[in-house]
Amino acid sequence: MQSLEDWSAAIDAAAARIKGRVARTELRRADHLSAQFGVPIWLKLENRQITGAFKLRGATNALLALDDETRSRGVTTASTGNHGRALAHAARAAGTRCVVHISSLVPGNKVAALKEEGAEIRVVGRSQDEADVAARALARDEGLAYIPPFDHADVIAGQGTIGREILEDLPEPELVLLGRVAEVHRHPPIPWWARTRPRLVPAPPSTSVAKRARRRYTWARHSQVLPMPPWTWMAVSHTERADRAQ
Repeated sequence: MQSLEDWSAAIDAAAARIKGRVARTELRRADHLSAQFGVPIWLKLENRQITGAFKLRGATNALLALDDETRSRGVTTASTGNHGRALAHAARAAGTRCVVHISSLVPGNKVAALKEEGAEIRVVGRSQDEADVAARALARDEGLAYIPPFDHADVIAGQGTIGREILEDLPEPELVLLGRVAEVHRHPPIPWWARTRPRLVPAPPSTSVAKRARRRYTWARHSQVLPMPPWTWMAVSHTERADRAQ
C-alpha cells in the first residue's frame, strides 16, 4: 500500500475486523499536564489495553486477515514480549496455534505472560535477530503464518486504529506525540492525519537517570521534559478544540 487512500481503507477495515476483540481505550484529559504546559493535553491510554499494550491491535488484525485455511495451521513470530503476548491472545481467541520465539534475554515476567496466553515458547539465542530467524524457519518448514512485530501491512493497519480513535474523540488535534511506536515512525504517511495535518512526533526513550528507576518517555517543549507512561499516546489540541470534545 502506497497511497493515503489505501492506508485509510486498510485502517477502516482493521477497525471493523478487531471490533469487540480489542479494547477501545480511553482518551483522557490530563488536567495536571495541561496546567503545567499551558495547552490542553489528552492521553490515549493504550496501557489499559487487554494485554497491556497497543500491540494487540496489529496482532489481532493480522491474524484475522489470514484466510481460514492458513489461520487454522497456526501462527508464529519472534518477540521481546508484548507482540508475542498479543499474538498468543489473538490466536487463542481464534482457536489456533501460536509459537513465539524469544531470546534468552527476555525477562521472566514477559515469559510468564506468554505462558498465560497459551503460547508455545521457544527460546533461541541471545538476540531478537536469532529468534526471528528461527520463527521464519518454522513458518517455512511447518506452514505456519509468520506475523512480525511491526514490518507488516496488516500489523501497521491494526496499530493505525489508535489514530482513528483519537480523531473520533478529539477532532483536529494540533500535535500528537507517540511513545515507542516503530510502525508509525517507519511509515510516516499516516492517513488519518491527512485530514487535519497535525504534527506527528515520535517521543524517544528518555536517557535521564530517572529511566533507570522506571521506564519513561519524554516530550521536550521549551527545554522542558515531560514523562509519558509506557504505551501511551498524547494529543495536544487548541483550547477551543478541546472544549468541543468534552
